[in-house]
Amino acid sequence: MSRTLAARRWNRHRRVPILGGMTEADRRVLEDYSAGRRGTRATIEALGMADYGDLLVALAQADLPFPKPPDTPALAAHREAARAILMPLLMHGA
Repeated sequence: MSRTLAARRWNRHRRVPILGGMTEADRRVLEDYSAGRRGTRATIEALGMADYGDLLVALAQADLPFPKPPDTPALAAHREAARAILMPLLMHGA
């Protein structure tokens, strides 16, 4: 079986919006997700997708950026902890 045929069989049950075939409602859902106004699971379910991979493909096809995590105190603390570990290694080699 050719790789192309295998890929088609694997993808035929997935509902990834096709470029140009996306409804306005689907586009708004993706825009909300991209802007951080909607969660990952809720977006996947709203669009009838199988998983996060489908969502990433849809974002790329719609030319939308991936959402960034909210800047919470916990995230800032994790960033600082990572900096404290990584900066000495980057400056002096590992």
